Amino acid sequence: MPLFRVARGAEQPHEQPSLLKIPDNATLFAGSALQLDGDTAYELQLALDDPDGGSKRVTLAAHTIAEPVAPSNLTMRYVALAMAAAPAPRPIPFAA
Repeated sequence: MPLFRVARGAEQPHEQPSLLKIPDNATLFAGSALQLDGDTAYELQLALDDPDGGSKRVTLAAHTIAEPVAPSNLTMRYVALAMAAAPAPRPIPFAA
């Protein structure tokens, strides 16, 4: 997976402090792993080739979380909009 250099301080939100702690003299690199199956173990092979010099290869173990599933005893309720200009063509489901 290719990694990309993140500008210093770009990981810090403006409104509140970030939970991500990066030392002042460190450089943050970021990447994405897409289209993975839920509840599955993966090995991520990361490769960093810095144009300023140096390279590094590392393999990490990761596990994706399972997709949420509606409970089997879910009660479905139907609601109507009180302020609707026209009646809805069919009731709108609302899970309770």
